[in-house]
Amino acid sequence: RRPTVRMSQPPELPATLPVVPSDPSAPAMASPVTIEDLVGGAELLRRLERLETLLPQLSGGSLPNQVGADDIPAVKASSSHQIAVLKVLSGSEERVKDDELPHADLVPVCSDCELGPPSIEVSESVYWDFVLTCARGLKTEICTSALVLVMCLFFQCLFITMVSRIAVDGVSDMVATEGINGTTVNLYEVWRDSQSSATFGNTPVTERYLICQGSTWSWEAQVASDMADYAATTWLSFNTIPDGKLFGYASISLWIGYVFQEFRSILDFMCLLTLQRPKGKPDYVYDTGAGIGTLHGLSLVVRGVIVIIAACRLALTCALAYFGMLYLSYTTNLADFILNCVALLFIQDIDELFFRLLLSSDKQKVIRTLDAPTVNVPKVEALQRLSPFFELGLVVTMLATVAIFSKVLEDYSEAYINSAYGEVCYGY
Repeated sequence: RRPTVRMSQPPELPATLPVVPSDPSAPAMASPVTIEDLVGGAELLRRLERLETLLPQLSGGSLPNQVGADDIPAVKASSSHQIAVLKVLSGSEERVKDDELPHADLVPVCSDCELGPPSIEVSESVYWDFVLTCARGLKTEICTSALVLVMCLFFQCLFITMVSRIAVDGVSDMVATEGINGTTVNLYEVWRDSQSSATFGNTPVTERYLICQGSTWSWEAQVASDMADYAATTWLSFNTIPDGKLFGYASISLWIGYVFQEFRSILDFMCLLTLQRPKGKPDYVYDTGAGIGTLHGLSLVVRGVIVIIAACRLALTCALAYFGMLYLSYTTNLADFILNCVALLFIQDIDELFFRLLLSSDKQKVIRTLDAPTVNVPKVEALQRLSPFFELGLVVTMLATVAIFSKVLEDYSEAYINSAYGEVCYGY
């Protein structure tokens, strides 16, 4: 932590700063800058062209001749302490802390300012690491990043296959099973009729009664308890919608939201194709003074890699979205709704897990210090600037997706509540 600057009685300074330009041959400057301009005008500070020369002279106690407003450079992130010195010298602050220092990228406060070109959101994932490693041109690190990327895709494919195997309707087959003579048999009904009598205290009862009342310790009693919880209603749905169906809708809606978040991440990743590299500049440059990396552009080979990675991500996300919604629709236990959602999110975030687990600290630093690239294609800019319509369209699309998969949840919950639980514990 940098030391704290404290001045109880700030010195008296003139209203203007008479500073001599660093270049003696430069023409005389007009529009002198006041201390208040240097302190309060964040946008003005961005245009300063001689601040780094001015401050050592101020700290040394000498005040040269005059500097104009157009003669001082833009303030960078590394000059925060220089700004703090100006604020103390002007008497505007008695104590300046690190977290109170202004940032160089501040803009004037307004409600309808032009935000500039839209930026691409950088995510901490193995996909971004592979692209940036290719942009840096380090062959050895490209091989290790490619290995981590392949492992990530393999594990995602493996877990998606597992989800597709367990996302099955286990109730419909039990409710409508083909009998010996080709007839349809409800196995829950067969089980109900096969229950023998038992004695509960001095009262003769059936085993079915004990199971439905939860008065026996058995697997059937646990299943009947889960059915009862699924079919129960609460005040959350005004006692009209079963809890299982309500939690199913909530889980599917949130899962669709996470899927669309992944789609937006893929779109941002594809926006890297719009970067236009200036002539004579490398793809990636790291500013050691500011601690910020800049991605100027990408070669044709790296652009092809981006297309391939985006296609793989899109295919895996669509498959996981489909089987994930089936997996949630076929959930029979209320507690499993939360567990199943967490399991799906774990599969979706494997790329971020591998980023933090397997990549070196240097590669992670490249991602975390990367200055967000900006979109330079006019059509893409115009598309991203339609934020109100984009938000509304996204909400409508999510609701439409929930409505499409509601048929699966409706049919399953109907069979689970009426044909399964109704046959097992009806009347109890």
